[in-house]
Amino acid sequence: MAAQSNPSPRDHDPCQASDALAELKWERRLFLDGPVIVFRWVATEGWPVEYVSPNVDQLFGRSADDFMTGRVAYASTVHPDDLARVADEVSSHSAAGAATFEQEYRIVRPDGEVRWLFDFTVVNRDEQGEVTHYSGYAFDVTDRKLEQQAQERLEEQVRQTQNLESLGVLAGGIAHDFNNLLVGIMGNATLAREDLPADSPTQALLEGIERASLRAAELSNRMLAYSGRGCCSTETIDLNELLRETVMLVQSSLAPEAQLHFDLPDDLPPIEGDGTQLRQLVMNLVTNASDALAEGGGTIEVSSRLVVLGQTHPPRDDAFVASLSPGPCLLLKVVDDGSGMDEETQRKLFEPFYSTKFTGRGLGMATALGIVRSHKGAIRVSSELGVGTRFEIMLPVAADPAPAPVRASAKVTAADHRGHVLIVDDEGLVLQLAQQVLERAGFSVCAVSTGQEAIAHLRRADPTPQLVLLDLTMPHFDGSQTLAELKRLAPQVPVILSSGFSEQETTKIIGEGLSGFIQKPYSPSSLVAAVGQVLGQLSNGESGC
Repeated sequence: MAAQSNPSPRDHDPCQASDALAELKWERRLFLDGPVIVFRWVATEGWPVEYVSPNVDQLFGRSADDFMTGRVAYASTVHPDDLARVADEVSSHSAAGAATFEQEYRIVRPDGEVRWLFDFTVVNRDEQGEVTHYSGYAFDVTDRKLEQQAQERLEEQVRQTQNLESLGVLAGGIAHDFNNLLVGIMGNATLAREDLPADSPTQALLEGIERASLRAAELSNRMLAYSGRGCCSTETIDLNELLRETVMLVQSSLAPEAQLHFDLPDDLPPIEGDGTQLRQLVMNLVTNASDALAEGGGTIEVSSRLVVLGQTHPPRDDAFVASLSPGPCLLLKVVDDGSGMDEETQRKLFEPFYSTKFTGRGLGMATALGIVRSHKGAIRVSSELGVGTRFEIMLPVAADPAPAPVRASAKVTAADHRGHVLIVDDEGLVLQLAQQVLERAGFSVCAVSTGQEAIAHLRRADPTPQLVLLDLTMPHFDGSQTLAELKRLAPQVPVILSSGFSEQETTKIIGEGLSGFIQKPYSPSSLVAAVGQVLGQLSNGESGC
């Protein structure tokens, strides 16, 4: 008799069957109550849903019955801006014979909320290889996606800042060298006019050179402003008063239909800065806002308020305020509801010579950025096509005002034109011109092109120079090093600093120990006045700053 196989006790173990059923139920609960949603779509237009797990309402805001009865087409839930891409990806993966593929896209809930989801899809095919269904699972990745986008925006801001810093250094260097050349052009034209008879026809030509040089100097100063090295004077400024005055000045040039709204609270603390440059900044922002308005008009809102970094404006990881020190600042906003800007325009907005206007010269917003930088502030722009543009500018509140430096610009009499002057400048054109001007004015002059030569002259000179005219930017042994050695060897000798950069910028580099400052390009008369004033102070028993 053939042996009969007895069923394994395990096959009939009720405990084992119960465990398997419990495990199956546990696995099922993962897709009923968990964050993962299971789908099965029919591979036809609109991707009708054949099955979806009941937890679909958590993410989509729609019930499983809505999808499976066809009341809601799956394609209708995909964000309109993503739908074409998602459809192309599904088609291309299917045509390429892919077994699975992954996607990330946005969906729109019935309440209008937009969510990001990750979608893993399995391609189901029949015996002929035709796609019949797509099965897969999806879950919410909105938080991760928003964090990723925020990080990308921050990295883009950092890249833009680095690019603009590099362009600023380039612009500042060009402006500095340009100012050196203008000293020679302006000065030699002036000296030539002095040598010619007043009725010479060449006088008019030389005067034209002087006028052109002055206009070139203005352009150079705008480049310095872009580089953040162009704040030439400092005063205590009531920002709200400046805003009202400046907007009133430009109001006649704004679009006739533009409606101006102010929100300027009283009792804001003052700021320190260059009033002329800040007015230019406001004019640029307001006129750009006006230009952006549609023909039917629109609104321009100008507002200010006090914020305290670290308190009322705490996010230090925001690139907008990351460069600012904690403490009180004034936040200036200029907002319009005009045409707005696309992302490409916003990326290039602060680049030198970039403009969206046919007749524009492209220095408006580049200069605005430089002005904000030179005032130790920060600027941010946000814009959307068809919605409008918002500029936000943060400016530090004024500290206790420092005493104003002595600026050598007084009128000089003939009696002042005496004394021995040492000129130190590595630019030959400037050196030659300054020597000619001062010698014509009656001064005794020694001109050298390096800091080392200046120190050597000071050690052997008899008598010691009564004044030194010192350039800031020189190779190998610059103005700050030369000044330190001059003060060590002859602390009683006054020094006038000369630079193509602004007084504020050079004072940060040099510090104290100067008796005067003259910015390039300077005219022969201003150079004589600067030297004569300081020597006149010495003869009257006064001391420099």
